[in-house]
Amino acid sequence: KKKGFIMERLGQYLADAPLTITPNMEGNDWTAFLKENECIRNHSSILQHYTDTSLIQQFKDLSARITDIFETPKDVLDKQFKPVHVFHLFNFGDKPLRMSS
Repeated sequence: KKKGFIMERLGQYLADAPLTITPNMEGNDWTAFLKENECIRNHSSILQHYTDTSLIQQFKDLSARITDIFETPKDVLDKQFKPVHVFHLFNFGDKPLRMSS
């Protein structure tokens, strides 16, 4: 068996498309550990391993999920707080404050 790597195998991870050559996870300690421990495998803190998606696809998915996490609290907080006073910080009396450029 020839050792080394194939450039196509590496390049597929950097394309926004499904993998054409899926990785062989046989003998991987982490995969075996998760297979034996269902409670850890199904825990919400453990990221799922998608053997058919590229790194670009996984990054996009993770970014979307992180954005979604903060959307609900943002909407809830927006509804709970209302401004009491509005201060115009760059106006002093009739003349606006000078600002350096």
